[in-house]
Amino acid sequence: MKLLVWVLAAASLGASVFGHGGVEEAASPAVSFLKLSAVFLVALVIVALVKRKLTAGQKKILFIAICLFVLAPTLFMGFSTIRENLESVTKGPVHWHADYIVEVCGERLDLGDPEFMANRVGDPLLHEHDDSRMHIEGAVRELEDVSLHEYFEKIGGELAPGRFAYPSDKGLVEKQDGDACAEGPGTLKVYVNGRELSDFEYVPYPDSYVPPGDCIVVRFAAEHGAVPLCESWESEGWSYDSFVREPRQVGEMSWR
Repeated sequence: MKLLVWVLAAASLGASVFGHGGVEEAASPAVSFLKLSAVFLVALVIVALVKRKLTAGQKKILFIAICLFVLAPTLFMGFSTIRENLESVTKGPVHWHADYIVEVCGERLDLGDPEFMANRVGDPLLHEHDDSRMHIEGAVRELEDVSLHEYFEKIGGELAPGRFAYPSDKGLVEKQDGDACAEGPGTLKVYVNGRELSDFEYVPYPDSYVPPGDCIVVRFAAEHGAVPLCESWESEGWSYDSFVREPRQVGEMSWR
């Protein structure tokens, strides 16, 4: 009984450490399970270090409990990863790329830098690494989760018919059709491989290399002339005239 009291007391201490930082969004059951396992594992280790005078039976109980709280999360993570891969539309993790350009009234914009110690802007599945490249990395549960529209949402912006917002290195830039450029009222247009895109739920071409990965241009301008070419395409000698691939929408998408 005393051993149980020590474990519960240590668990309360561990819970206060893991829960420090205020109110956050509700965690998923998987995250909650892992946190709970970590709390009790820390508690058991604390008791094992602090309680010097333990009987042989108590030491055996502690050892078994520590093994269980190490093994259970490991098995759980393995099972969750396998299930996630099987349930994903890609049947496993992918690593796709698409390069993009954002222009506003003739000025090319760069995405703002990652915050603090992060090496990306966005989330693990959909992000940018300070390279003007859209990264899709991981198991894709639904293709809609990695659309162009969703990418702008993940990096803290917006992309919708007639309006967009982009968290550039100079601050958040927001525009909607009719806003002024020097040449007159501007409009938003998006191009994929030189062709105008009508549906921003577009999912980039599934390839790790650019090209053949897409070159996407998001442009707000009063006058829409020639569509600029991504540096990756230019360096490989690719052009919009010599390459034709119709932009496909989510319902037409294949990852193979």
